[in-house]
Amino acid sequence: MVRVLITGSTDGFGLEAARQLVQRGHTVYLHARNQVRADYAKAKCPGAAGVLIADLTSVIETRKMAEEANTIGAFDSVILNAGLLYGPFRKTPDTGVPAMVFVNILAPYILTCLLTPPKRLTFIASVLHREANTDLKDIFWFERGETEFKDFPAYCDSKFHVMLLANAVARRFKSTSVTSVHPGWVPTKIGTSDATDKLEDGVDARL
Repeated sequence: MVRVLITGSTDGFGLEAARQLVQRGHTVYLHARNQVRADYAKAKCPGAAGVLIADLTSVIETRKMAEEANTIGAFDSVILNAGLLYGPFRKTPDTGVPAMVFVNILAPYILTCLLTPPKRLTFIASVLHREANTDLKDIFWFERGETEFKDFPAYCDSKFHVMLLANAVARRFKSTSVTSVHPGWVPTKIGTSDATDKLEDGVDARL
């Protein structure tokens, strides 16, 4: 049996993956952005070993989560699942980066750098990285700012950057299996109810 940490596991893919892993007898730690969401996730996945709480739009809270995870011990698998798509710019207080960009790119980067390297590290990517602007200019929106922000193009760009991050980590973490996964278009908050694929199939792709 293995020890697993899943970010963004209060609903959707993250919660379903946690449930399936618990059913298989693994030790699973959930992640929620606040106590209310943590209580909800624990009720939905009562077999989970615990819930780490952190708002992944905050440098301080993301670093604190890494520290708390490290006190638990090394994880066999970490699934970096937390992500945002729809919504306004929402400037993060400690960096000025849009919340979506922070959650999708900077939080996984911080966690990857600070967590004790797991045996397996999974980044949740998307086929939408093919729609990204790949010139890497102004990836944190400091120049364009809130007036030019559009959530869908920003999401596509962020998933392209996730792919770059995964590739960079794979080259550097010699003892960790690093993968990036496109789970399909499935009915989650991001995928919406119009999605044509099955949630269970997306979870199978991750596990």
